[in-house]
Amino acid sequence: MLIAAYNELRFSPAVNVAMRLDALSDDKKPSACIGCKKCTRICPQDIDVPEAMKGLSEELAKLPSWAEICRQREEAAKAIKSD
Repeated sequence: MLIAAYNELRFSPAVNVAMRLDALSDDKKPSACIGCKKCTRICPQDIDVPEAMKGLSEELAKLPSWAEICRQREEAAKAIKSD
């Protein structure tokens, strides 16, 4: 799932990727990768998984959180009502 999210974010960036990953527990998020490379050694596609998780974490950090998007929407709605 995380590699699919990484690919989706790289080739078709969308906030919904961040929303899906934000719902994961902290120990399942890409930032939980400790870089042991065990998964890389057994990956049939020779993906450097720790490097991919690092990249995914960096890209996710650039996106606004779902909570921030909701806050911005609320502010915009209030501004429209007050006009």
